Amino acid sequence: KRLVLRAFAAASLLRRHDRGTTQPCRLMIDLLADEADLTVLVDEAVVLMRTVRLAVADDGTVQTKALLGEVRRTIASAQNQLRGRRVEKAILCGDGTDQSTLKEEIETGLSLAVELFDPFADIEVDAALKANRPSHPGRFAPLLGMLMDEAAGATHPIDFLHPRKRAEAPS
Repeated sequence: KRLVLRAFAAASLLRRHDRGTTQPCRLMIDLLADEADLTVLVDEAVVLMRTVRLAVADDGTVQTKALLGEVRRTIASAQNQLRGRRVEKAILCGDGTDQSTLKEEIETGLSLAVELFDPFADIEVDAALKANRPSHPGRFAPLLGMLMDEAAGATHPIDFLHPRKRAEAPS
């Protein structure tokens, strides 16, 4: 019944976290095992998404430099698509334990404010999960966003089952 894109599900979770506050144009960076989802959000809408493969290397600085280049390309592409509007903030999915080097590189190399987003922050979990948190919590952002949307009965932005059917106007 559903086919959900990872970037849209993670963006949905971020929107739930930021509910009620106005946000600037921002870039969400979700580091996965061997790739990263780069999603540009304007207000509540996803306007650009890219998934980039990351080289598996023993040296984390090589991967950080490669990711920094991809972030730079994504920001340039978004600025071109948004007619000059700039990405003002970067959001890193995770609790900050693995992202400290990348956070510093983005702040110094791109002069962007960087904010950490813990996907489990606003979700009620049992005591066992609180005591044994996953080692890479940022990787769970798409899954948690999808589950929260399903539980709320929310519709997804892209309907792959009925691609030509127009979205119904809200009543």
